[in-house]
Amino acid sequence: MEVLRDGRRFLLADTGVMIRPNLAKKIEILHSALEVARALGADVPKIALMAANEAPTIAMPETIEAAELQRRNREGEFPDCHIQGPLSFDLAYAAADADTKRVAGPVVGAADVMIFPGLAAANLTVKAIMYTADCRFGGVLFGTSHPVVFMSRADRTATRLHSLALALKLDAASADRG
Repeated sequence: MEVLRDGRRFLLADTGVMIRPNLAKKIEILHSALEVARALGADVPKIALMAANEAPTIAMPETIEAAELQRRNREGEFPDCHIQGPLSFDLAYAAADADTKRVAGPVVGAADVMIFPGLAAANLTVKAIMYTADCRFGGVLFGTSHPVVFMSRADRTATRLHSLALALKLDAASADRG
């Protein structure tokens, strides 16, 4: 996703496959997202673990899982990246509300990747941005032997072309490493 107005580029995962990923699946998504972010030039990717609020809360299991993934990152399970969560979209995207919400960290306002708690939240977010912001978007399924172009039936030609270009770039990056 590239929001032209703000000069912001970021990845969103998972917007179309995993309905309600458990912690093990989120770890797989995280590893794939890190690989994609690095292939696109982020040397030390900043990963936001998305939720509706910033505090771990039993009533919101995704906040507990986000705190667990952040803890694992601090312990070295995910090297050469910054992982922060739970974070709301506003904090992951722009730092303007960070002081008001009393949240700080390397990912606040600078997320390279936003990992969502489930398909509904991710898909609604990506569609909201696509239809209300001046943006460019391309979708790929990653974690397979080669990137797979992934799009909605309603995607416009430009989005389809961005998806193809992204898949080709990621495939070339994989070939260079492999």
